[in-house]
Amino acid sequence: MNRVHTIAFRLLVTSLVFWSCFAVRTQAQTPSPSQQSTKAAETKPANPEGGANPFAPASAPPLPAGMTGSDPNDPRAKLTPGMYDAGEASMGMKHLMLLKKPDAFQLGTTDPDTPKVQKTLGLLGVGDSSKMPKPMQVVIDINTPHPIESARLAFHACNRVGEPFMYFWAHDSQFPMCRTPGTYRLVCDIPKLRLYQGNYNLKLNFKEYAGGREFDALEGVCPFEVVMYGREREGGWWKGTCAYLEDGDWKVEKVA
Repeated sequence: MNRVHTIAFRLLVTSLVFWSCFAVRTQAQTPSPSQQSTKAAETKPANPEGGANPFAPASAPPLPAGMTGSDPNDPRAKLTPGMYDAGEASMGMKHLMLLKKPDAFQLGTTDPDTPKVQKTLGLLGVGDSSKMPKPMQVVIDINTPHPIESARLAFHACNRVGEPFMYFWAHDSQFPMCRTPGTYRLVCDIPKLRLYQGNYNLKLNFKEYAGGREFDALEGVCPFEVVMYGREREGGWWKGTCAYLEDGDWKVEKVA
């Protein structure tokens, strides 16, 4: 009986020693978290060539002494827009009132052909507003039976011999167009036409992205004439004087 207990006790001790060795070996083979992170950092460089990642955002430079940077909680960052009821934020002052222009100066429109504008121009001595320069608008319709990737449209204003003087363009990245089949209308507003007097026409080009397929090209379309209505000049306007007119201010003073 004692021999049986002795054998059982020896087996128990042997098993405990065995499991202790196994635990020690397992713990010795398991790397620590710091070793794992170090190994990962060593085996995965920031870029294929090694070194710092060139696309990583650069850290902001330190601010000069006394500056705290922008504050998203600044009340001025959340003011509401408006003509006469815009949001306000002030410190050390008080807004008393907002004075509007008298009704005589409130036209309420930007159309020079409305009666109210005509009456005001008459009071200012401008008799015929039809001679005043007006904005130019170019309207282009595009019909595509298939979707087009990165479509772009451009047009020139050319003189009679085809020399371009103006250039306008619209790209799908800025003005989404032709991404699905259908008809698209593109409107280009030119607030003030600076071309010199003469006869002109348009040259259009419709294609894909730069270097892509060209779908259509038109030349000599939409002819128009520019005249010098409402712009007086001593000696008159002569053909071929220039290509376009630019605004400028003169100042003359005697210096000697």
